[in-house]
Amino acid sequence: MLLYIVSLGPVMMMVQNKVISQGSPTFTVLGTFYHPLEWASQNIPIIEHPIGMYLHLWAPKIFDRKGNKIG
Repeated sequence: MLLYIVSLGPVMMMVQNKVISQGSPTFTVLGTFYHPLEWASQNIPIIEHPIGMYLHLWAPKIFDRKGNKIG
């Protein structure tokens, strides 16, 4: 489970740097794979900010320091 959560960071970095474009099949597959984690972070308030703060380390243009999604 921990590896599943931790692996989202590099994926978000690749999305931020446009290595994976938002319309690509890879993006669609990864979106489906990480959908349960996205759902959990949106519906379980206690994990929303810690996950967002972790993702800020990988994708600071997408997540701010407090773990909120930018834009």
